[in-house]
Amino acid sequence: MSKQYHTQSVFNHPVIEAWKINGNKIVLNIKSLDKLKTKSKEASGGFQIAGEDKLFYAAKVVKNVKNQIIIESEKVVHPIAFRYCFTNVGIPDLFDSNGLPLLQYRSDNWK
Repeated sequence: MSKQYHTQSVFNHPVIEAWKINGNKIVLNIKSLDKLKTKSKEASGGFQIAGEDKLFYAAKVVKNVKNQIIIESEKVVHPIAFRYCFTNVGIPDLFDSNGLPLLQYRSDNWK
């Protein structure tokens, strides 16, 4: 129904719509009903950032507002890609008010 009648539904998972690099941080634009919340004390679960060496390092959330999340990693000075819950053991840690998790995402297409 939500797709046919263009209404927001509780069945729409939060998704990453777009992203951009801003210095040593990556700014993610989120499509969600509201600000995402975490079940743990520190929302870092699952974010990774890579630089030109194409090696991914754990990243942390430095800002989380309604439609935007900013992430960074101390080990990556010039980020070029990121992933969210894109490992065999990645568990979503960001949820909307309906309890639906942010869907996994991969910005790179490296082999």
